[in-house]
Amino acid sequence: MRSPVSRAALWVGAAVLAVIVTFAVFGSGSSAGFTFDQQAGATRTEFGPLSASDVDLLVKVRQAGLWETPTGQQMQQRGANSVVRDVGGRLAAEHIELDAIVRQTADQLGTTLPSQPSAQQQGWMEEISARTGTDYDRTAVNLLRQAHGKVLPVISQVRSGTRNELVREFATTAGQFVTRHHEYLESTGLVDFEALPEPPAPAAAPVPAASAAAGTGGTAPVLTAAGSGAGDGTGAVGGVLAAVRDASLSSWLAAALAFIAVLGGGALLDMLLRDRSRTRPAGPAPTNSYPPPQPFPTPQRPPAPPGSTPAGGPPAGTVRAVRRRSG
Repeated sequence: MRSPVSRAALWVGAAVLAVIVTFAVFGSGSSAGFTFDQQAGATRTEFGPLSASDVDLLVKVRQAGLWETPTGQQMQQRGANSVVRDVGGRLAAEHIELDAIVRQTADQLGTTLPSQPSAQQQGWMEEISARTGTDYDRTAVNLLRQAHGKVLPVISQVRSGTRNELVREFATTAGQFVTRHHEYLESTGLVDFEALPEPPAPAAAPVPAASAAAGTGGTAPVLTAAGSGAGDGTGAVGGVLAAVRDASLSSWLAAALAFIAVLGGGALLDMLLRDRSRTRPAGPAPTNSYPPPQPFPTPQRPPAPPGSTPAGGPPAGTVRAVRRRSG
């Protein structure tokens, strides 16, 4: 008897399921729609994945301490203003403390840190050392303030997006140190705020939906879960294709294993169905048969005692003998 589901239908179903599972593997871990994890190449640690941005933060904080510590010590000795000398001493002491924290963090994460400041930072040290008097104070304070202003956004960005628990704790601590150093340097009254770089311009604000509905200008797009227009039927497909294009090696391996597992399950099911149809006997199934009924046993009569007349009269020969004697 053949299975009601053909082998071709089974294989088509298994292939479709394998494709669905593959897309599910690529899309696993997304928070909404087809938003995928872009931390490809991150190193796995006991505290979570360690990305290149995490390592860059540790390197920047380490190099900041390598030039700001000796500069603060120099300010403590050569500053023309007592406030500058006091600020220099605080900066040097706190950078020594922060440097110990960043080195301990790097050791726990297995990361190697630089042992000297960058070429730009070495140039700043030379420029400060070449000045004297109030010019020295102003140059040291402003270069240190500009440097702290560059590293603080890096700390905030890593703190907001890192998946590593230890880096998150370190970024919180480093942000507190750098924010205090901003206040120390600004307390000298020597910071030229006009020379500081402009903050990034804000992104264009979206048009409110109410204004668009009232016809006041602009069109408010209706977004789906995948972030594409509601009328665009290619949003989900485009998200999947982008995820496949940007997928890491681990995602490809997981998708391949899922695909093979589903196809293997389909092959096993097909083999079991074929074995079942092969072992089933041909022809109509035998009906249940029972043995024929046995005849009811005839009870045996006990033998008659000698000289007694059996029930039903004497035998015929006995009657004829009696008649001859009497005649």
